[in-house]
Amino acid sequence: RANRDSVSNGLQIKNGDYIGFENKDILVSLPERRRASLELLRKMNIEGFDVMMLIRGRDVDESECDGLEKELCALYKRTEIIRIDGGQPIYDYIFVLQ
Repeated sequence: RANRDSVSNGLQIKNGDYIGFENKDILVSLPERRRASLELLRKMNIEGFDVMMLIRGRDVDESECDGLEKELCALYKRTEIIRIDGGQPIYDYIFVLQ
């Protein structure tokens, strides 16, 4: 989550928003985690990949992750989604596209 208001590559970032980035570039800043995740994956061109690893962080409730996984499966039928409960402390989700 963003810890202050700022601007990155023309993107307005608000304190407390969920941010999504690819490499060092922030692509998304939204107040709701699910929406931020979906928008990040859209911007990362998920439909162009065969496999996505969905790695759940420590602070994400399992039922929330279930819902996100089901929504992604419905939206991107061509992409196989592999879910891993990573338990990482900082990142709520890590997405790996292959």
